[in-house]
Parts: sequence; structure tokens; C-alpha cells
Amino acid sequence: MSIMGIFKEMNWYIYTLLFLYFVFCFAYNCLKNRCLRVLCIWLIVVITTFVILFLCKKGMPLIGRSYFISEWAFPFGITIYEYRENIESFFSKHTALLFGVMLVLLGFTFVMSLKADECSIMDLVGHNLMLLPFYYFVSLICKYFVFGNFVLNFLKKISFEIYLYQFGFLLVLKTYLKEMDIRYFLLSGILTVIFAWLIRTVVNRAVVLCQKNKEIDIDWSLFK
Repeated sequence: MSIMGIFKEMNWYIYTLLFLYFVFCFAYNCLKNRCLRVLCIWLIVVITTFVILFLCKKGMPLIGRSYFISEWAFPFGITIYEYRENIESFFSKHTALLFGVMLVLLGFTFVMSLKADECSIMDLVGHNLMLLPFYYFVSLICKYFVFGNFVLNFLKKISFEIYLYQFGFLLVLKTYLKEMDIRYFLLSGILTVIFAWLIRTVVNRAVVLCQKNKEIDIDWSLFK
């Protein structure tokens, strides 16, 4: 894995967010109907992810799998926002059935994602559909449990860094380990957390030093 490859996989979210913000502004400024807004966002995001998948298969530089394996989370969120009352009503009436469906869907999409070839339609659909049961179970857990322990309080402080740097370790370990087994995920998680903590510590100390040395003259022409 080259440095450029790691950079590509770790900075995808910046360009993705910019694109999704643009889609959001377009839909909510140009469309007044709630159903049309949701449908418009779904169509644009789904079509775009398939276009990106095609470009990845063609070997387009600086575009990787990260650009299409989780972007459906945005229209999922928009749908929940717009139809929250309807969704909550459905959840309350069909709790047991929904739990079973989501459990099956989570298992199915997980296996589907593991078996899929990289940059395939199965790869795209499997990872994106997995988001739905994943978020369902996370919201279900959060509903019944209060998280205030030391571990989660620690992870909360470095959550952005974990999100930002996880792909670097996932890609590096994927290159050196033969199988994507429990060892792969444990090492990726541990190394990501350690690196995220180091980055957060360095940044915090740099900020403190800058605040203590406000009087220092900086030649801003160097940055022009």
C-alpha cells in the first residue's frame, strides 16, 4: 500500500461530505414537497455511488472504495428525519417482527460483504445495506443503556480521529495479513485507537503552546 493510496482512503470523507452538503442544499432549496426531497436525495446518492463504482473498476486515480461503501447512510438519515413519526409508530407496532428482520438483514449483509469481490455491485450494496440494521441495533442499545463508563468516555474524546485514520490501518493490515479474521479486526482497532490518541495528544499540546505564545511574530508571507 503506497502513501498516496493511504492518503486517498483517509481523506475521502472530506469530498464526500462536500458533495452530500451540496445535494442537501439543492434538494431543500429547490423542492418543497417532502417526498420529492427524499426521493431526489436517494436517486442522486445511489446513482453517484454506482458511477464511482464504475470509475473504481476502471482504475481511476484518487478514487477508492470508501467513496461508495457507506454513502447511503446520508439518505437513510434524511428518510428518518422526514418520516420520524411514521417510523416510530411502525417500530412500536411491530417490535418483534422488526427485530427479527433486522437481525437477519445484519447477518445476510455481513456475509454478503465478506464474500463480495472488491469494487463489485455486491460490495456496494452489501456494505450500504448493512448500515440499516447496524444503526437500528445501535439505537436500540442506546435506548436501554446509559453509557458513562471510562472506556466510552475515553473513546468519545478521540472519536473523530478514529473515524479519520481507521482506513489507513485497515488497508495496511489487509496487505500483510493473509485473512480478514478476528486478529485483523482486533489489530486494526487497537492500532487505530493508539494512533488516534497520539494525534489528539499532539494536537492538544500544540494548541496549548500556541495559546501560551501568542506574542510570537509569525511571517505569514511564508504561507502565501
